[in-house]
Amino acid sequence: MDVSGTRVDTTFAETAEGDWRVGFKVISKASATENIHASLRIFSGVFQAVREFLEVRQPQRLIFALKEEALGQLYEQYLQRQDTSLRQLGYCMIPPIRSSPLTEFTLEKTTPSGWIRYKHS
Repeated sequence: MDVSGTRVDTTFAETAEGDWRVGFKVISKASATENIHASLRIFSGVFQAVREFLEVRQPQRLIFALKEEALGQLYEQYLQRQDTSLRQLGYCMIPPIRSSPLTEFTLEKTTPSGWIRYKHS
């Protein structure tokens, strides 16, 4: 995805059967001030990609691992605000696991995954 001249790559990697990690990398030639102004659009774009992944792939667990505490707080607040739409997709947020230097946020599937049924048929 491109946001105001900034490229954002969102990745999903399967770490075990049904467990996936999400990450994103921002590549920008813009100034720090321009990046700050684009940050909300970047963040929204990352979570739009997450939502699409949850809708299509339906992983059992999707894990966000973060080193930066401020970013972790932002993720936690966003995921809590999205609780209703996540529940509609069949997901709930497990309480974060904090283990220095990382904090992990996990979304867990609470309903059967259509992807698993498709994969095994």
